[in-house]
Amino acid sequence: MPHTIRLEGPWQRESLPGGLARYSRSFHRPTGLGPGHRVWLTIRGANEIAKVKLGDCELIAAEKDSSELGRYEITDHLAPRNVVSIEALANSGRPPVELELEGQRPQVTLEIEEPA
Repeated sequence: MPHTIRLEGPWQRESLPGGLARYSRSFHRPTGLGPGHRVWLTIRGANEIAKVKLGDCELIAAEKDSSELGRYEITDHLAPRNVVSIEALANSGRPPVELELEGQRPQVTLEIEEPA
């Protein structure tokens, strides 16, 4: 069972052309990672995500289904300080520091898998 770290607020919101918004949040590299550890960024409970990035690296979902928007392995992309950004359809009238996509609050987590 992986160790889970929730990436809760505050998220920063930036309006983009085409009715999109970019939601960003910084976090530090989890401590205690060694050879064989794998770190995943997981997004659940949101709709209409256009792009997910860690720093300048665009992430491709390794797994995707109706309840889990994406699971992205980020182990090799982690720096001491990181910024995750999610581009999605914008919600007008929402507070700029809250991540709410399509009227829901998705769950964004880091999942750390121990070596086998």
